[in-house]
Amino acid sequence: MGAIIGSVSFVAFGSYIATLLLDRMPISQILWLRFAGYVLCMAPVTLVFHWNETMRPYRLDHQITRGVVAVAAAYFLILGLKGMNLGEAVSVFYIYPAIACIGSLVFLGEPMSSWRWAALAMGFIGVLLILRPDAAGLNGWGIFIIISAALVAAKMVLHRHYAGRASPLVAAFWERAVGVALLTFALPFSWTSISGGDFYLIVLLIIAGIGAQILMVLAIFHAPLSRLAPFTYWEILFALALQVGLQGIVPEPLALIGVATIVVAGLVISKAELTRSA
Repeated sequence: MGAIIGSVSFVAFGSYIATLLLDRMPISQILWLRFAGYVLCMAPVTLVFHWNETMRPYRLDHQITRGVVAVAAAYFLILGLKGMNLGEAVSVFYIYPAIACIGSLVFLGEPMSSWRWAALAMGFIGVLLILRPDAAGLNGWGIFIIISAALVAAKMVLHRHYAGRASPLVAAFWERAVGVALLTFALPFSWTSISGGDFYLIVLLIIAGIGAQILMVLAIFHAPLSRLAPFTYWEILFALALQVGLQGIVPEPLALIGVATIVVAGLVISKAELTRSA
């Protein structure tokens, strides 16, 4: 399970690097650099091992849709990070398994046990504890994180439709290739010059993205996703550690309770998924 823990740690680290770049360049440029770096580095590996599948992917329309959704999800996540601490933002983002359960019920007709309904309620209570809405409404930045989570949940529901029919490496390649094509249209309107001091941050951002995907693929080769799901919550702990250790920001007690509630809810949902797939 070390591969999945390493993968989500890379994801959290990539989010931290993105927050450092936010004051230096627009979000569309950050995403283009991340997606393009992945495609440039991983295209040879993907083509060598999966040439035929890459050239003729299963359900090209689904691959394109996933790419568009991935760009939108990443955009709203980074946008939310402009106004939220890293640990709390990542915690709110992990409401996506609960949203995916609702999507699976509505669009795929999957059954929902009482335990899963209870976990859904716990997850949303955790989000409220972190965002602590007042009479004026929810934290605006938190809404962006929730939108990102909803988009990731939609991508998960779409992925379930063709699970086992496409290699994770090919799916990731097409997702990012579509993202590069989409984000390229925005570059003439948003590109800013890159200083020498930012170059190493961009390299770290690309390395984090590649490391996350490679380790995820390795993890999937050794265990089904249902068994890996509980370990993805390591990302929350790693993000909190980065927030405290590198940013010096300690979460408030209510926020920590909210984080714990979301983690417990997610673990309950993961257990339900494992039981269903057994």
